[in-house]
Amino acid sequence: MLKWIVGSKADHPLADIRQVRDMLAELPANDSVKSLSDITGWLESVVDVDSFKLDRLYELVDTLDTAAKTPQLRLVQDYLGMSRQQKFHENKLWTAGARFAKALADAYAWFLKQYESGASGALMVRKWVPVACARALRGRAQELKWIMLRYGRFEPRVWASIASLYGIAESGKFADAPVAIYPGQHGNGTAQQEYLKALMLWAASADVLPPVRQEVAERVVQTLSRFFHIAFRCFPRRTVRVRS
Repeated sequence: MLKWIVGSKADHPLADIRQVRDMLAELPANDSVKSLSDITGWLESVVDVDSFKLDRLYELVDTLDTAAKTPQLRLVQDYLGMSRQQKFHENKLWTAGARFAKALADAYAWFLKQYESGASGALMVRKWVPVACARALRGRAQELKWIMLRYGRFEPRVWASIASLYGIAESGKFADAPVAIYPGQHGNGTAQQEYLKALMLWAASADVLPPVRQEVAERVVQTLSRFFHIAFRCFPRRTVRVRS
């Protein structure tokens, strides 16, 4: 899984994007767990590695993220459609999905941390910061989704990261700026909407539902989140009259 390369930053094989694309082309099309696990390992290998220029780091993470879309979708479909009695297979799918969500969010968060610290090439990647922030928030929300599918506990690490990421969006004054988070019809949004989706899904206590209904709840949240917003001031108080 390329974990050995972390100690040799200058010779990181993922620094050559052409080689990365060749590696991705060799992933098995009929094995979503293997494909997603390999991509996860590559994402994990770049976190805390400061030898990448920021434009190259973003290009790499974006390339891996794009390549993961199809196996990720298939894995979720397999997980939701399987019998809960197949414990070994269920655990295999869950681990692959949860680990990928964390690795993807970690990679984008590392890019943002490097940008915030003024790493080499920071000015060149400024235009990608709002997208990276929204993607990182979406990745953390996917972490929450996998936790909820297992009826897991409140995870302070995930929520602390979500708050930190949204803080970057607020301080950068792009929290409510529309961006093309991903290509496609449903790819547009804002960092604030991604933040709200995570809050809404958890507040809805969707984790008490069976997995398929949790998926429905997530889609409802995605649809309705545009009607919600965050304000620094309380909403105007309204008097409600109740007839007796």
